[in-house]
Amino acid sequence: MGFPIGISGLVLATFCVGLSFGNEESLVPVLMWGYKNPADLKFSHNSLHNIETSHLTTHIQKIIQKSSNPLVLCFVEPSLSVEDFSAHPTAFSHVKDEISQSKLLDYMPSVYSAAEGMRNLANEGFKVKEISDVDGFPQNIGDIDVLIVKLSESDDDRFSTLGKHDQFISETYRHAFEQRKNVIGVLTSEISLSSIASLIRYRRDTGSNAENRSEYDGFTASNSFIAGNNKGRAMLFAKSPAKLYLPTGKEYILMKNEKTTTNLDDRAQLETQRLMVNLFMDDNTSIKLKYLFNKDQTNNWYLKHIELDSPKLDLKTNLSTSTLISSTLNKSYQSTKKIEFADENNVRIVFPKGMQVQPWIPDGFGERFGAAPDTVKYFTEGIWMGIFVMAILSLIFTLGLVMIMDIRTMDRFDDAKGKTITINATD
Repeated sequence: MGFPIGISGLVLATFCVGLSFGNEESLVPVLMWGYKNPADLKFSHNSLHNIETSHLTTHIQKIIQKSSNPLVLCFVEPSLSVEDFSAHPTAFSHVKDEISQSKLLDYMPSVYSAAEGMRNLANEGFKVKEISDVDGFPQNIGDIDVLIVKLSESDDDRFSTLGKHDQFISETYRHAFEQRKNVIGVLTSEISLSSIASLIRYRRDTGSNAENRSEYDGFTASNSFIAGNNKGRAMLFAKSPAKLYLPTGKEYILMKNEKTTTNLDDRAQLETQRLMVNLFMDDNTSIKLKYLFNKDQTNNWYLKHIELDSPKLDLKTNLSTSTLISSTLNKSYQSTKKIEFADENNVRIVFPKGMQVQPWIPDGFGERFGAAPDTVKYFTEGIWMGIFVMAILSLIFTLGLVMIMDIRTMDRFDDAKGKTITINATD
């Protein structure tokens, strides 16, 4: 009976893990602080467990009820990760100073849809107001229980964007503190950075030291190639820019600039979609790329070819790849390994650090990727080698143990009353 129960437990565990990965995008960190509120209002929870949205809503409700006329001031980043709070140097230096003297300090690393939990307080009878950081602070916040401030994205690199938000959070918190005197600060995000790690480049070290900076320091999320219409859109992003290699030895870095244009061609067939990108190099060379996506009857999409056209280079060719770039509809493809498209004349486009790409993105998704299945091999060569060696050692150990257990003593000895056992030995 033990074996079937073990198999059932393994299946159940795998199912639960699958569910947890499916909801990874909505798991976000939450930082909470306050000067007028005692530490016993902290949320008692296990840091290794995920917190449900409803539990966060109930906890904030209790804080409001037990505190003296508080204002819950919630700042919502577009995306955050737990590393944003632990990185050195940290982008949230002002927030760090704010919380250094706070009486209430709580950190929850994994909360399901924390911003939605704040908005749900309106259903509990509290007055909730939501603004953007570009709207300006409200003149009168005396009757507001929860003020949600959505922080907008920026074209700057991620560290600079978080630094600007950090200063804005500190100034806004001080402004609110002048009116209410009891302000509970909350910092969270709409989605987790870990689920879009290939879309936004996160750098822990961004000092002036050249060795700590990226080779392409300005290559951030603003360099995503996006095109679409009300029927949907297609998106492509790479951690580092693609490179075009010509047989003559000349190279071009395919980076986005102010002249770059993107279009989506989905008029030809329902099973075909083209993401068209027109790039202009520093020498005014125009390079047109058409990423050709195909869809089959099982709702899987594929990217196998890139059409390259450059009149100035007298080049028009069709590049193909041996890498399987595919996923299901509403999901993206993501890989951090090098991907190469080439033709028979050795014209190559190389994505040195892989890419994330997705066609037929529903309009409701907005300008973000869907979930990306893990393209990394579950069992690497090293793991298989370890399993093989351990299997041999286990076999040797088992055989040795069986042989030791099979050793038996003689069941007959000399009998003093009987004839002596003699063994004759001859040369």
